[in-house]
Amino acid sequence: MNSFIAAFTVTVVITFAAAQGPLDTNVIGFLIPQMRPLVITQPTPLQIRFLGVFMSTIWEPWSQYTPNAKGYFVGSQYRRPAAEQTLRNKNTAIAYAVHKILYNYFPKNKTAWDNLIYGGLGLPPNDGSRDPSSPMGLANLCVEPALAFFDSDGWNSLGDRNGLTYNRVPYSDYTGYAPENSPYRKLKNPDKWQPLFVSDTTYFMKVQTFVVPQAGSAKTFGINVEDSSYEVAPIRDSWKKNKSGYRAKVDQILSVSAGLTDRQKMVAELYDDKFLSLGTLTRFVAGPQLDRFVIIENLVNIGFMDGVSLMWHHKRNFDSVRPINAVRWLKRDDKVQAWGGPGLGTVTMKGDEWSPYLKTDAHNEYPSGTTCLCHIFAEVIRRYNGNDDLNFSASFVKGSSLIEPGLTPQQNMTVTWPTLTEFATECSQSRNWGGVHFQQAIDESARVCKKVGGAVYNKFMKYLNGTPDATPRQ
Repeated sequence: MNSFIAAFTVTVVITFAAAQGPLDTNVIGFLIPQMRPLVITQPTPLQIRFLGVFMSTIWEPWSQYTPNAKGYFVGSQYRRPAAEQTLRNKNTAIAYAVHKILYNYFPKNKTAWDNLIYGGLGLPPNDGSRDPSSPMGLANLCVEPALAFFDSDGWNSLGDRNGLTYNRVPYSDYTGYAPENSPYRKLKNPDKWQPLFVSDTTYFMKVQTFVVPQAGSAKTFGINVEDSSYEVAPIRDSWKKNKSGYRAKVDQILSVSAGLTDRQKMVAELYDDKFLSLGTLTRFVAGPQLDRFVIIENLVNIGFMDGVSLMWHHKRNFDSVRPINAVRWLKRDDKVQAWGGPGLGTVTMKGDEWSPYLKTDAHNEYPSGTTCLCHIFAEVIRRYNGNDDLNFSASFVKGSSLIEPGLTPQQNMTVTWPTLTEFATECSQSRNWGGVHFQQAIDESARVCKKVGGAVYNKFMKYLNGTPDATPRQ
């Protein structure tokens, strides 16, 4: 049985494999840890988007070194003969592609990327070749249409969607979204999202802004977010339509908070870090062999991008209140029992003092984005592998909690998910344990996003198998 211990252990394993020769094994396993420190500074939707772009783009040159696969953008126009379809050629083309991707998305770190690709891998600098018979030239030909597509895919990564030429703000909103509730006063509408005041590392207070509301308008791969097949049900327990239901969902969140176990806390923390948890899980399922790694990483991360777009489409439409605001508004001066903060356990407090175990992200509540990712992952892997097996374990050292360091868990702990179904269920439910989603948001996301996973899988397999209807993305 395989086991996930901590980020440090994962890095050691990947670095050891890289020491055997990244261009002769799996160059992506060598490169991912180098990118992680920059990627994780971004909000989670942008982490998902970057990894989707990253994997989609390296797919292009890789596909041309296979017998049948088609690129999403170049089709099979640069297909190389069988004699050139070697592991080293694939890895080398991928390395040059990664260099161009990193230049595009993190231009301030160009020297670091030069040192990584040219120094770390011993490759000659990119001279701009467009000769498809060389891995460098093939990468140059394949990466350009991919990056051009993603520069105008609706995420506004260039910050130019508002007609700006100068002083652009990448990923800025162009939809005109504005919250109904102000952070400066009590809820005007208890059904709608209210931005929070949050402190940064220097204890300055900042107001949340809805991160990338335009993601709901972005181009997708396997679904149409406007398709009725992917609708979610209206919010059942709103204050406007069902006050008793509203009270009940607030009481449920507080009840879970009061009874949190070490296991629930650690699982909630694990799946709150998508790069660490879902990223590690994807690499675990993919394994070390390059071709399967590229296939699994593409299947999962393209699915994730579609899932984020769908969830953000619905989030923008519903604009629903988060548990922290609902609890503080409804319970205000009432005495409630709940988790009292790091190391304090269950205490009695006023309702307007309550905070969830996990931090509340800068977007509204309904439906649950994390739940969507959990079920997309489970569905695409289930279909690709042809079974529900997973056998993935997470081991937590005593006191290793980031929220309650030194205290939680009280003993070393290992949690195992034998099947993809069990993983997806607990990964989803951890958002309720963490106090950041009501139950309906989890249930509806699970229902809809399993269908998203199926649609993405079906379309992806057309590109993998090179069927005639695997046409270039527009």
